[in-house]
Amino acid sequence: RSYADNVLTATGNYAGRVMRDDRGWLLWNFYTPDVRDRTGNNLMPPPKRLFREDDGQLRLRTFENLEEMLLDEIPAGCVRALGGDCDCVEDGDRLILEKEAGFQTFVFPDCVDCFRLRATLELDGVGKCGLVFRLNEETRDGYYLSLDLFKGVAQLRAWDTDCDATGEHMMDFRHLQSGYWLAEPRGRAELQLMAFGSYIELSVDGRVLLSLADQTFKEGLAGAYVDTGKLTLSDVEMRKLASPTQSDDHLARG
Repeated sequence: RSYADNVLTATGNYAGRVMRDDRGWLLWNFYTPDVRDRTGNNLMPPPKRLFREDDGQLRLRTFENLEEMLLDEIPAGCVRALGGDCDCVEDGDRLILEKEAGFQTFVFPDCVDCFRLRATLELDGVGKCGLVFRLNEETRDGYYLSLDLFKGVAQLRAWDTDCDATGEHMMDFRHLQSGYWLAEPRGRAELQLMAFGSYIELSVDGRVLLSLADQTFKEGLAGAYVDTGKLTLSDVEMRKLASPTQSDDHLARG
């Protein structure tokens, strides 16, 4: 069994299969965008590599063949604040994002659809932090990944705006998936976030924690946020990924 059941039984996931290749075992998951109808439009994103650690537990890591899809690197120092009066401070190979009171988002300059973001995050203080991606600069609609680096909690949400609605109904808020890890050391984690078509994957310390397919947002800005605290990003690598050669519709219908 995996160390996290939600990896194998993710929201919208209806089945999993394992197969062996010349490098070991692969785990394939099948997803459906609508959990109310599992009979059509099912998707099969790339697999994950299944491996056994020294203590005998099974873990998952990113499928290594996705490295072949990597494209240009986005310079890590080109991070800007969305609104507000905060600045990103570069300290050698580190990015320091700080907001004394309140919420602030910092983003890379390019609008991207498929990408891989790697970084070591360290939070100083009792504030909150997380990552954002496929974010619309004007509406702030997009994916928000909340991270508790002390308790070891990751929660992915989709925030969207319904301009035809009024009041509280204008905000379409959906919780997509949660995952948990043993936070050691507390307040610090090495992350990899990947968006490949509708497939979204988060790894913490080299292990896949979140794995799902969602079609809400196609492209946008990517970056990080901090809420009343100081967040340090080191060893930052932001790389574009080539888009999948097959669309979701092709994967679902053949």
